Amino acid sequence: MSVTQPLFSLTTREIADRTPPVVVVEANGEVDAANAAEFTRAIDAIAGPRPLVVDISGLDYIDSAGFAAVDRMLSRQAITVVLDPNSPIRAAAKLIELPSLDSVEDALP
Repeated sequence: MSVTQPLFSLTTREIADRTPPVVVVEANGEVDAANAAEFTRAIDAIAGPRPLVVDISGLDYIDSAGFAAVDRMLSRQAITVVLDPNSPIRAAAKLIELPSLDSVEDALP
């Protein structure tokens, strides 16, 4: 039996000088139909006040299932999305009109 590794990784950090503190999640790797539900569960499991600031600039690939997962989290107001203008997925995100900010600093209250 083989076990595959997730195609994405999440790194979290807290910006404590805000009230309430802001949790920033950096996503790297790939999110697709095979792991979009796992991606959502992993973000939902992160402790901290909502919305989390989720920076998806480090993703190399995201398909329609991944974008749908992000959109569902946005609709629940669980996350604010950050997407650097130089990200390889920026053009696709723009095409589907994914609401996003250019930097973590732009997302801070």
